[in-house]
Amino acid sequence: MAISDDNEKMNNEGCRIAIRTLGNFSVRRGNRILSAESDKSQKMWELFKYIITNRGKNILAETIQDTLWPDQDYEYSSKAFRTMIHRLRQVLKKGLPEESNIQTIVFSHGCYSWNPNLDYTLDAEEFEQNYVAARKVKAFDPLKALECYRSMLELYQGSYLSESMYTEWTIPFRNHYRRVYLESMADYCNLLEEQEDPNTIIEVCEKVTLLEPFEEDFHLYLMEALLKKGKYKDARQNYEYITAKLYQELGLRPSTEMRSLYSKISAGDQANRTDINSVQEEIISKPGTDGPFFCDKKTFQSIYDLERRRAERSGLSVFLVLLTLHPAPQAIVEPGIIKKALASLQEIIERSLRKGDVCSLWDQRQFILILPAINMEQTKLVVGRLEKAFREMIKQDEILLKVRYQSIFADLIIK
Repeated sequence: MAISDDNEKMNNEGCRIAIRTLGNFSVRRGNRILSAESDKSQKMWELFKYIITNRGKNILAETIQDTLWPDQDYEYSSKAFRTMIHRLRQVLKKGLPEESNIQTIVFSHGCYSWNPNLDYTLDAEEFEQNYVAARKVKAFDPLKALECYRSMLELYQGSYLSESMYTEWTIPFRNHYRRVYLESMADYCNLLEEQEDPNTIIEVCEKVTLLEPFEEDFHLYLMEALLKKGKYKDARQNYEYITAKLYQELGLRPSTEMRSLYSKISAGDQANRTDINSVQEEIISKPGTDGPFFCDKKTFQSIYDLERRRAERSGLSVFLVLLTLHPAPQAIVEPGIIKKALASLQEIIERSLRKGDVCSLWDQRQFILILPAINMEQTKLVVGRLEKAFREMIKQDEILLKVRYQSIFADLIIK
């Protein structure tokens, strides 16, 4: 907030202009939302956004018009521009005493500028001030830095002038505030880790990922904090959510850091995994593997849908393979033998398939595979290798491997 030293200073709280730009744009004086009263004047508020963004600068009228309305004839629009400036000043004075002669937008030497002597608050300005303050003190006064970062978290309610997302001149400013926000929130989490405050880390990361769902670092901070709180189920759910979202939206596999953290989640939650859902979760990709991507049933269904859409667009073939273990005719098989055979089959799949292939445990005796960018002959070769490896590893004649495969666009082929 800028405050004057002269008679223009407005001490009455109800006279202060409160401007919000990080998230939903608004201009308010007291309980009066000025931007809502004149919300149909889109060009006028575009002018205001440009001036407030460039506060501290004296801007030529020609520069403003060329930036905001480059296709308009200057001679024709200059009179309309002056009229718009007058209207904007009148709107910004609403709620002030009638005798007030304070200027919100100043004209001097052919240039327009925001009056720094006004009593106003601007979230972007406070955001930047807290950023500078935190960087100065974080090395020797972490508690003060934490206060600044907390203020930044509360101020940043969304992208800068988010309703003007496709307005070209706003893009550099929007990118700047987003970069500062992510950098500062990472510093915030690091300081909170030093303070051993997992509760606040969880709160911070939940807010950050709500606005920036694809920022993996904050999911890692979040899951580490959940583990420290012993909330293994919540950490596992977040892992499943972000890995599925990254694959569906961006085509990205879990990073090494993400897979390594999942192994910690699984190790800590070992005692709680007693049902089929837990067994399914065990086959999710192991850290450091170069083999196929293992995932749960729900994630597999999402990946299948994505691969089908891609195949429809690209024309590349994709094959679905179902591997089923079942007892030989007349054989009596103990449940433990089936379980061991299933583990052996998983090991074979891990070392036989490619990085781009996808695998899921479909039920207690079945694995299902997606083999993208592969034709019928290649699928037969892959299936043949799996069957041969299974016969060599499993010596018991009472356990058989049945294979079905099909193109995702073809009728079922039974081998």
